[in-house]
Amino acid sequence: MKRTLLGLFSLVMVSAGLFPGVSVSAVTAQSASTTVTIAFPTGDPSSLDPQAAGSLDESQVIRNVYEGLVTYDSQTLAPAPALATKWTVSSDSLTYTFTLRQGVTFQNGQPFSADDVKFTFDRLANPDTGTSYTSEMLNGVHGIADARNSDKTKRATELTGVKVIDPQTVQFTLDTPVASFLQQLAMLGGMIVPKGAGTDLKEKPVGTGPYMLKEWVRQQTLTLVANPKYWGGAPSVQTVVFKNIPQATQQAIEFQGGNLDLAWVSAADLPRLTGDATLSKELQNVPTLSVTQLRINLKDPVMSKPEVREALWQAIDRDTLVKTILNGQGSAANQLIPPGLSAFDKTYNPFPYDSAKAKALLAGAGYPSGITLEVRTGTDQTQLRILQAISQQVADAGITLNVNSTETTVYNTDRGACKMQMGSVLWTLDYPDPDNVVSLLLGPSGSRKNCGYDSYPQEAQVASLL
Repeated sequence: MKRTLLGLFSLVMVSAGLFPGVSVSAVTAQSASTTVTIAFPTGDPSSLDPQAAGSLDESQVIRNVYEGLVTYDSQTLAPAPALATKWTVSSDSLTYTFTLRQGVTFQNGQPFSADDVKFTFDRLANPDTGTSYTSEMLNGVHGIADARNSDKTKRATELTGVKVIDPQTVQFTLDTPVASFLQQLAMLGGMIVPKGAGTDLKEKPVGTGPYMLKEWVRQQTLTLVANPKYWGGAPSVQTVVFKNIPQATQQAIEFQGGNLDLAWVSAADLPRLTGDATLSKELQNVPTLSVTQLRINLKDPVMSKPEVREALWQAIDRDTLVKTILNGQGSAANQLIPPGLSAFDKTYNPFPYDSAKAKALLAGAGYPSGITLEVRTGTDQTQLRILQAISQQVADAGITLNVNSTETTVYNTDRGACKMQMGSVLWTLDYPDPDNVVSLLLGPSGSRKNCGYDSYPQEAQVASLL
């Protein structure tokens, strides 16, 4: 068994990172134990119901207990068989027909069939039970508007675009082609639950995956045990214990004390770990898909001006931030799409760092003496360090950037309602396709709608392109 340290970093407008921020740094050492003890990335999960969950901590558990129709190839990130062994796509790209894996049972003994797939996606379509952001995967499926009708008296009781053909075959019908539909099916909301499951899945998950929940002591530990009847063969690691240790620095200390087999470390801890003669030899950087950005409130009278946004962009020296605050872990994001995706363009850099140009832009926008702006954030220490460094950088362009840090839950609620001029967002792709980036980050839905992404002058043109 390997012991591993994972670096969890962040940087405003920096690409990389399977987890929010930049690339994952791993330190490994051999261990013969069949029990692995892990720290949750940020804290105790809220729900283990795949149609309701959405956080990284919840994903760590759900993806070991449940499975979807498809998964990702570990080398190419292309869709690969999971509970579906194969599929066909019609010539007009509107009909997907899946052949299901036979001989699979849920952890409660219930046989897996097409009825469970139908039940799962009806459940995801219902706004009362499908509360996860991953329900957005159904936006192109026929009948989704009827299934999500806010008027319960008029709401359809099933998603008509998902149909059982026979016990081993299920068919999805779309209203419009969705190039990334297969990739989206591997998101949390697509994890298959047994027909008839209720709201108790929040604390008592039942899937077809390699692990089963044994015990969950809220805010302390969560224990998984190997599923002896797993269709893919029982895993060699018999027990996985997740510990709730929210602070990355404390996780690193627990790891070094032998109390964790996997822990998350912050950028601030990296120099100490790389300076260790033993651990530094095992350090591995794993390129991943993530982008961290400032979400701008386009309804704010100041931030609605393109010159102000461009000035802020050109006043930030991302390369220096990566080299110093993040100790070289990451790369400057000159675009929303991170390296590793087909649409990434390494030559694209429309607004390079130029403090003098930033100052001239502000003057042209009516702020010749400079401007004061506020950025909201939570309590993540790496984000705070980055934003504080940015506030020092942009001062050269005449921008006074006040960093307002509040408790993370409060901040997330305010960010959802867009009660801010701008706010920091650490985001990892939901599925490995450029469509996820442009549709989610530029499309007028959720908190982005609250921030005016549905009403700026070019919105109709962008919507047409999407």
